Amino acid sequence: MPQDGLGFFAAENRVVGSLHSSDAFDVYVPSLSELIGACGAGFSSLARQSSATIGVSWLASCDGLQPVSGATAVEAVARLWLAINEKE
Repeated sequence: MPQDGLGFFAAENRVVGSLHSSDAFDVYVPSLSELIGACGAGFSSLARQSSATIGVSWLASCDGLQPVSGATAVEAVARLWLAINEKE
């Protein structure tokens, strides 16, 4: 995943938004649109789900893989990207 774009940089053990990397910021957090784009042409959907027992969750889908869930839309798509790029 590229380390520049529409996202922000985060410092270790805490999230601090910054558009530029520095000595204090070492991890790039991509935007949702960057994550979806990184999933490629096989990305098919992102849906919000709600239930009385679990609460709100998000489900991201891609051709050829089982849907992946997350507590936020960004988490679900990030997990999907990881599943797509998993090394065997």
